Amino acid sequence: MSIRDIFLAGVETAFDVFNDAVKTAQYTLIVDNGFDDATEVLLVDRRIIKENFTKEDVETLSFSDEIQPTDVKGLIPFVDITGDVNPGDTVLIEDDLLGNKTFTVVAFELDPMSVLYTFLLRKV
Repeated sequence: MSIRDIFLAGVETAFDVFNDAVKTAQYTLIVDNGFDDATEVLLVDRRIIKENFTKEDVETLSFSDEIQPTDVKGLIPFVDITGDVNPGDTVLIEDDLLGNKTFTVVAFELDPMSVLYTFLLRKV
C-alpha cells in the first residue's frame, strides 16, 4: 500500500464519519473539444462537503485572492471526478433542507497527494 492509498482511505473515512455534512452533487465538466462548441459531461451522485472559507484557507489556498464573502468552499474526493476540472464547470448541490443550489467553479486546488479537490464555488 502506497502513501497515496493511505491518504485516499483517509478521505473515504472522513466522508463516512462526517456523513451528515456530505451532500449529493451533480458535477458538469465543460470539455473543450478543440472546436467552437464545448461538450458538457454530467457526473451524477458525487459527494461534496460544502462549507465556508476559514481564515486559514485565505492564508494558504492558491486562489485566496479570488474569494468573495458569498463564495463557498466545496470539498470533493479526487476519485469522484473522472475528467479534467476547469473553471466554469458547474456543480448542482442537492439539499433536502435548503433546496438545490447551482454553483460555478471559479477556481480549484488539488492537494499534493491528489486525493481531495478544494473548490471555490460561486452561486449562479
